Amino acid sequence: MPSFFTNSEPRALAANGPVIPVHIWLPAFERQRLQEAHVPVHGMVQVGALIDSGASFTSIAPRVARELGLVPQGATQMFTAGHPTWISLYDVALDIGQAIGVQSVVIDPIRVGEAPLTGQTQIECLVGRDVLAMGLFTYVGFAGSFGFSV
Repeated sequence: MPSFFTNSEPRALAANGPVIPVHIWLPAFERQRLQEAHVPVHGMVQVGALIDSGASFTSIAPRVARELGLVPQGATQMFTAGHPTWISLYDVALDIGQAIGVQSVVIDPIRVGEAPLTGQTQIECLVGRDVLAMGLFTYVGFAGSFGFSV
């Protein structure tokens, strides 16, 4: 069962939330299509991701979509504290864990939304309940630790 578990200072976890680096790249079906067409394939992007049980689906910052050359696969309405807004949807591959040197949880493909994530400096991805529904998320605040298993 792929999983990871992290430890930090309890105050840091309370202040920042469960943040980890994740790798995002084109899904396998898109990489194969591009390779067969002899088109260069964009590399992987590493970003800071907040595991967000309040987010109904996983989202990426616009910079990530641009850097990977993602093509929208539709749109949906996203509801924020401010107001509803329309966002683009993309298919990506998501690797949770490899960047911190633990057994990876890879989801390929997964459809994500492009969220502005305004006001964030270290976070360019929200891991939402679409991913959390695949496994077990553990948050132990008093110990400063959290983990995820699929």
